[in-house]
Amino acid sequence: MWTPVNNKFGAQVLTQLSATADEPSRLVGLNQYGKIIASSDGGVNWHRLGGSNKPLTKSGRQGQKLFTEHCQSCHGVDGVGETYTLEALTNKNYIMAPALNGSAHAWHHTDEALVKTILDGSQRTERMPAWKTKGLDEKDAEDLVDYIKSLWDKRALECQGPKHMQCM
Repeated sequence: MWTPVNNKFGAQVLTQLSATADEPSRLVGLNQYGKIIASSDGGVNWHRLGGSNKPLTKSGRQGQKLFTEHCQSCHGVDGVGETYTLEALTNKNYIMAPALNGSAHAWHHTDEALVKTILDGSQRTERMPAWKTKGLDEKDAEDLVDYIKSLWDKRALECQGPKHMQCM
């Protein structure tokens, strides 16, 4: 019998799940991107394994605050991406907010391109507004990028931008 305990996976889907009898509240799963995610509390809260886990700089802490305030409602807790909804699954024109935690393709873009998208919005969807019209400036966007990059693993950091094609 399955019991739902969490809906904070964003656009992630568990493809494999593992637990042990000696520590049943510890769960380890594999998402569709091949990233390992883990829970220490029976599936209520999840985190990615292998992220950079580096301490946040002052800029990264400010970016985290801005992300929580402005971005998390669409891009999900810890940047996991938008959670699937009926509209997202049935409306072919609906563009979901992507994962920014390194599990999707945000790391394919340079810092400058990410800052530009934050400030100018997306031409693909009005759901990603031009944050410069809502009070954020270039320093805020740079802080957001610092925070987003703190969610990436070593490979994504080393292969960011045009280098990503050589890392595939």
